[in-house]
Parts: sequence; C-alpha cells; structure tokens
Amino acid sequence: MCLSIKKEMNMKNAISHRCGTALLAVFLFLAAGLRLSAQIPDYGQVYYWNLSKGNINFTPGTAEGYIWLNNQWTYVDNSTYALTDAVMWIVLDPDNRFNGDLSSLADYQRPVTTTSGNSNGVNIVNNSGDVAATLKEWKRVAELQGRPSTDHWISVACNVGYSIVLDNIWSTYQEGSQGSTQGGLSFKPQSDQPCVLNVVLKGDNRFGNIFYCSHALQYPGGPLVPSSGLFEQARLIFKSYKGFGSTEGTLTVGNIDPDARYLVDPVNGEVPMNFYNSVIGGSDSFEDSYGIQIDGGTIYAGAQPEDVCTAIGGGGNGIGAVTINGGQVTAVTSSTGTAIGGGIGWTEKGGKAIVTITGGDVYAYNKGLLRNYEGDIHYVPAAAIGGGSSFKRKCEDSSVTISGGTVYAESVGGVAIGGGGSGFADGGKATISISGASTKIWAKSKSGGTASHPIPAGTSIGGGTGGIGGLTGDELADNGPGNGGDCEFSMTGGTLNAGSVGGGSSNNPDPDITIGHAVVNIEGGDIRAQFVMAKGSRDHCEFKMSGGTIENSVINDPEYHLVKNDGGAVWMNDPDGKVSITGGTIRNCKASSGGAVYTTGGEVTVNGATITECQASNENGGAIAVMSTGAAVTLSNATVTKNTAHVNGGAFFLSPNATVTITGGRISGNTALQNGGAFYGSEGSKITMLSGSIEDNSAYDGGGVYLASDAKLTYTTGSAGTGFIRRNHASNLGGGVFLAKGTTTAKTQLEFVMNSSTSLGFYDNIAEVGADDIYAFGEGTTRMTIPSVNGMDLGGYSLFGATLQWWEDYQVDDPRYGVGTGQGDPAKVRRYRASRDTVEPIWRVPRDPAVTPLSSFEEKYLCLTLGFEYGTLEIRRSGLEPRENAIYKIEFVGTSLDRPTQYVTILGTTEAEKTVIDGVAWNIARVGFLPQGRYKVTELNWTWYNANDPATSTPLVIEQDISTESGRVYLFKNTHADLGDTPLHDEELKVNELIP
Repeated sequence: MCLSIKKEMNMKNAISHRCGTALLAVFLFLAAGLRLSAQIPDYGQVYYWNLSKGNINFTPGTAEGYIWLNNQWTYVDNSTYALTDAVMWIVLDPDNRFNGDLSSLADYQRPVTTTSGNSNGVNIVNNSGDVAATLKEWKRVAELQGRPSTDHWISVACNVGYSIVLDNIWSTYQEGSQGSTQGGLSFKPQSDQPCVLNVVLKGDNRFGNIFYCSHALQYPGGPLVPSSGLFEQARLIFKSYKGFGSTEGTLTVGNIDPDARYLVDPVNGEVPMNFYNSVIGGSDSFEDSYGIQIDGGTIYAGAQPEDVCTAIGGGGNGIGAVTINGGQVTAVTSSTGTAIGGGIGWTEKGGKAIVTITGGDVYAYNKGLLRNYEGDIHYVPAAAIGGGSSFKRKCEDSSVTISGGTVYAESVGGVAIGGGGSGFADGGKATISISGASTKIWAKSKSGGTASHPIPAGTSIGGGTGGIGGLTGDELADNGPGNGGDCEFSMTGGTLNAGSVGGGSSNNPDPDITIGHAVVNIEGGDIRAQFVMAKGSRDHCEFKMSGGTIENSVINDPEYHLVKNDGGAVWMNDPDGKVSITGGTIRNCKASSGGAVYTTGGEVTVNGATITECQASNENGGAIAVMSTGAAVTLSNATVTKNTAHVNGGAFFLSPNATVTITGGRISGNTALQNGGAFYGSEGSKITMLSGSIEDNSAYDGGGVYLASDAKLTYTTGSAGTGFIRRNHASNLGGGVFLAKGTTTAKTQLEFVMNSSTSLGFYDNIAEVGADDIYAFGEGTTRMTIPSVNGMDLGGYSLFGATLQWWEDYQVDDPRYGVGTGQGDPAKVRRYRASRDTVEPIWRVPRDPAVTPLSSFEEKYLCLTLGFEYGTLEIRRSGLEPRENAIYKIEFVGTSLDRPTQYVTILGTTEAEKTVIDGVAWNIARVGFLPQGRYKVTELNWTWYNANDPATSTPLVIEQDISTESGRVYLFKNTHADLGDTPLHDEELKVNELIP
C-alpha cells in the first residue's frame, strides 16, 4: 500500500493519490487521528506508530513505518505530508492489542522504575552510579512483568520540527561501529532553519543509545547543514508527559545487554557496544551535539568502562552543548569523555562543553578507569560535567553555567565540574558560573582506581587535571607539560559544597608544575570549599569576594578532597596575585597555614568583610598568612575575630618586608600559641595603623602584636577615628606589643606619631610575666617612641580614671634590667602591679622629663604598663586597748572618679603588740591600690567628744592629699578626759583629738 498525505501549516488538508489509494482510506486515517487526540488535548493532532512491527523513519516529506489507520496497524512508505504541528505517538504492540485506546496496552506499561521487590536494592534510574547493575535491574524487572521489547529503531530527520511521544518503548537495537549514525532513537537535523525534535516521555523507556549530531559534516547521502559552519539551531528536547519540570516518564539509555558488553563489527571485529559513541549524543565520526535539552522526565544515561564514551553530549572529540531545565538526570561514564558535556579524546583533544543547568535534579559520575577494545586498562583524570578529556592532548576550553536546580557531580581523579583532564598534557580551561538562590551543588573529586592503577583526587570544580608529563618536541609545545587547567569562576547565589575549586591540579611529580591559573569572583552564596590558583602562563591570579559566605566545614570530610594543606578558604601561589575581600564572611575554615587565606600574592585587601573562627592547625596565620616578600595588605573596616594559629600570628602572619595598613575595623579575640595574637610581623615587615582596634587577642609573647627583627609598627594620624590596642593578653611578655631583638643597624621599632587630630587608646593589656603593655628587647637593637598619655583616648580605661602615666613593669630578676629605665637596684625590680600592696615607690617613665629626656629611653630595654601611681593610705590609731576597735570610712574627694567608699576596722592590742613610732604606740591599718588625690577619712562607732569644741559631739574627720608620701598618713589619738557631771558613757570617758 502506498499512501500520500500532505497536512498544510494552516491545518487544511490537501490530499494527493499515489499507487491508487482510495480517498475514503485517507479520510479514515485522519479521522482516527483526530478521534484519538481527544484523549490528550494538550498535544493537538496525534498519529500512532507501532515500533514492534518495524523501524520508524521520519524524514522531511517522508515517513516509513506502521501507523494506526482504519482501526489497524498499516505500513506506510514514501508518504509525503507535513507534520509540523502533529505528534507522533510511538507504542509497542507486538500482539495487536491496540484498539485506538491506550489503556488497551496497560499490561505493557507497568512501571519498571521502582525499587519495590528489587533483589539487589538498586534504585533504578534514580542516582545510581553502578551502570551495569542499573541496566541489569531494568531488564530483570521488565522481563518479570512480561514487558515486550523490539530490535527496531526510530530515526527522525527534520527541517522544521517534530514531536514524538515514547510510550514505554524498549528497543534492543544497538550498532557497534564507532562511526555510527543510528541508535535506538536517532535525530538528524537537515536544515539551517530551526529544527527541533521534542521527545515526550511517558512510562518507562529503554534504548541502547540515542544518536544526535548537529554540525557541518556530511552524512551519507548529503550535507547535514550548509557548509557555512556549525549548525546551532537544532534542539533535541526531552520532556515529561506531565509537563515542564515533571519527573514522570523515564528514559534509560545504556548498553542494551550489560552482560554482553561487546558487539561484532564487520570491520573492527569485537568492539564495545557504544565504542566512542555517546550514550545520548554524537559518534566518533559525527561528533558535535549542539542543543541537547532536558525539560522534564527522569533520564538515565550510563556508559561502562569498555564503552570509552561520553554519557550525554558530544561524540569522539566533539562539542557537547547540553541544557537541563527540569526533571531528573543521571549520567555515568568511566572514560576520557564526560558524564555530561564534551566528547572523548584519545590521541586528539577532548571535546568542548557548553553545559547549562537551570533546574531539575542532576547526578553525574565519571568513574575514572577505562578499557580499550583490546581490554587494556588506562586512566585519564576526566570530568563528570564539562569538557572532554584526552589521553595525550590538552583539551578545548569549556563552560558550565548553573542557575538553578540541584547538582551532584563526582569524578575519580578529574574535576567534578569543569575542564577536561589529560593523561600527559595540561588540563583544559573551564569557565564556570553559579547563580540562583535555590541552586544547590555537591561536587567531589575522589581518589580511587586499583592497586595497579591508583588514581589521586584532584580539584573538584575548575580547570582540568594535568597529566604526568613526558611529552617532547611539538607535542610539548602545543600541549604543555601537565599543568592544571585554568579557570574563570563566578558565583552570585546558591549553595556549593565542594573540595577545592579553581585551577586544576596535576599528576606530574615535577615540583615546577603548577595548579592552574584562576580568576574567582564571589558576590553571594553559601560556600563550603577551598579556592586554589597559581600563576601559570597567564596574567596574575585574582580572588574577589564581595558577598556570600565561605564556611569550610568540608575540611574534615574525606569525601571532599582539598588539593592544598594551606589556605582553608583561599590558596594562591602567585607573587603578582591579588586577594580582594570586600564583603561577605569567611568562617570556620582550617588549614596547616593560613586558616582562611594563604597567599604568595602581591596584594591582599580586606574591606568591610568578616573572617572569623578560622584555624592554622600546624603553623602560622589563623586568618591570613601572607607569604610573599614585600606583599601589600590593606585592612579597612574589617572584622577579624576568634581565629587561632598553632605557632605565630593568631589573625595575620606577615612575610618579610610585607606592609600592612589598618584603617578602622576590629581585630579581636584571636590567639597564637606562640607569638603575635593579632599580628606576627616577620623581618622587615611594616604595620601602619591609622584607626581601628586590636583588642582581646592572646599569645605567649606579644598578645596583640609581635614584631621580629627590623619590623615596625607605626601608629599615625588617621581621619577614620580612634585606634585601640587594648585588653590583649600575653602569657609571657608584651601583653600589647612585643619588640624582638633586632640589630644595631636594623632596629625593631614601635613609633607613635601623635598630634591634635590623632586619638589612641593603648591600655588594659596584660602580660603574666612582665610588660603588660609594651616589651622592647633594647640593648640598642630596638627603638620605641613612648606614646604620649595626653594624646590618648582613655574613656574605656577600666581602673578608675586617675591621672595615667607609663610605668616600669619588669619581670623578676631580668638580667637586662640595668640597661633599661630602672634604678639599677635589683632589689627594686618588680611588677608594677606589686605596688598595690606595698608602700615602696614605683618608677614612672620618665620620672622627671625636665631632667631626663624621654628620648634617652628609646633604645633601652623596656617593660612598660599604663597606669596611675598607686597611693597607700595609712591610718594610725593610738589609745586603743585590747578588745576595743575603731571603724573608719574612706571617701575619695572629687567628682571625676567613680571610686567606691571603703571601710576599715582597727582592733586594739596590748602595748607590747603596738607599733611604736617616734615614741608613740600605734595600731595601724593600710589601704593600698588607690589613685592619687584627696581623701576624707571619718572615724565611726563612737559617741564623740571633740576636744577642740566640747559643745559638739560629731565624728572626727581628717581630709588630706595622698599624692605625696607625707600626705598618706592619717593620725587619730584616743585620750581619757573627765567631763564632770556630764559623762557620755558609764565607763571612763574616751575623747578623740586630732594630733597636730
């Protein structure tokens, strides 16, 4: 039978006859289609085709296969009609059950994608990385249910657009040639106009592979597109029967018989089933696959190691342009190809990838080991999503854009998302963009392999993994020695869980081989990852962060590999590199050195950002370790808190000759187990502080700042507010600042440039052994200009605001005491705070500026603390007999100090127990740790008779100044007097009188 039908774009039917076909038959054919389409109104015109009866071939203007016509399956051939707005509904009906109602095929449409009753527990087509087990289980369950299969295929070649519905199709057709142009389903665009095939998934469908290629090469029999270039207007779109984004309707694609992995090819002999042919995409001869698009359904594409191919994307060396907008996609391979993206490479480059994900759930795996058709095992560190890899060559640049959905990607040895790797040469470059508030990504590069083929883990997201090297001559010049691939990475939103991100790692053991160059820009998002990059052959690396959060909680998760031990959030090896953190937060990161950032870069800027709770677990720089000689660091309104270093620099470790400028912000609560709670400045480093605060930090030496030989801290005029160095703690010396021994020509320095516009708060620092605020080694190797107390902001000083000065605060028995400011008398070497409980003098620096210039102390050994001169108030009471007592109230006279009132009781003793001074026996009480000033002492607990005014009976009050030693003694005398007939007590009257 020959039937000729033409359906015009305006939906009017014009019918022509061929081979004598009756007009009535044509009418019945159309009527059947219209009647059945009423069951599925969303699809408009519908034609039903039966794959069980034979192959189905749609081409521009022709169709071949079995179509439902006149209530029976009818073979049509060379039928000419336009199908632009019709849907080809394809079913399996080997038993002629179909009667015009899809429910008649119900027995063939029972689901196989359930785990219910599965003997091996494989979750069919739902995030299973075990391809063989998944394919076997699909087959087992389908056979158990009596599902029919066929060895026929479907081929579509259009010049405008078709839509086909796959209704529980199971095709066992598979072609083993590496230049295959036919799969169980094939789409072959044939025009330079938009050419689209919509594949609508209903029920559970199964193919050995799906062939799709759109590029400028020729198929047998004619050109695929005009020779002007690549054809990018074609689309192979997979959809769910239930609409956009739905996961209903499945498609499982992989070797049709997983137990027989090889086919016999007339030319090549026994070859793997999908040898060099993508599971969904191009083949080795027809490589490029532009426009693979997934809008819905549940799709599983799996390649086994013998297949040596990409799962979804380009054929051998071909471009893979894949877009996923919805549904659920699982892609698995074990080859130089990718799970999703570019085609495989072997002696030539792997294919470029252009992957876009806007929604849905995506799972991608690259298992790492592959076998060629001779059975040899090879390993190439290949990507899961991204560019194709190559055994011998450097790969093409690739791009991955993710703006929605959830993505899980895992590669053994290669990147999970990014550039193609290489067995011998440089890794491929990747451009990666992540956005969308609801986007969620998990990316892992894992170690694996076998005992004879071990596979190290690499970078999780970024440039491809570099190879082992060994190339020579032109190959080396063209492909490189095995450096990691370069990367451009940006993120504005979403959640990212990964190991290392950025430049690719390398398997070349040569120490001169580097991680790939990278430029990173983070504007938002919630990130758990380490960013890595090295200079390579390009311009300087750059890490920019203006928003979002990096919280590297994956550091202790063996599932997430970090390629570098240093730099918990950022590792940069580039002397000209730039780290700019102008917003966002880095927290809870951990590394050997540089808990948050480790850089050999030339510039580091932290402006308005927060770095907190990071840890250098073995070495230096709890927050940032700057390892480049002469690096420039700028801190502006930064918050750097609660970071820890195992050795030096609780917050910052500065390399030799580095420079730091601090304007505003807060560096607080950081800890170093050795030196420099906030800063450790190596030899020759320079710290300039204009404003901001260094407070509440701690270390063994230099609770706030530790300066090594020839380093310098300068506090100078700033316009951004007051600077504070306060409440820092050293368990040994230098609670605020520690100046280590320099040389006579390269002195370690602390300089204060104070003027009317400069405000400084330098106080309340604590050192357990000596020098609460400042320690300087002296002996001509350190130099310090002692800051003027008059220029300080002392509003937050904790010990009542007495007149403050700089005082000596030596540790006991220090051998350098004699070359400092002290008196030279070892007996007087003591802590400043010891003066609280003694009347011995403490030494102010300078004691008499008019006699001893301040500059004379600048290069001496100094242990200094800011404080006031402690006053010791002494009350002497005569005349008290045993068991008598007197109580005294002590009040500070003045309004500027908040000094609480104190009470002292003096108990009487025997005469032998009293202290005799100048012939008078006294009971004595002392009150120490008082600021200088005027005090009022009132005697209580008596009914008074004032000898100077017998008519009054008031408490006796003495008021005088304790600022000088002569004013510190308050004398009260008890006498006995006879008042005649007016005694105030039954006992002998006791009268107090002031001793002149």
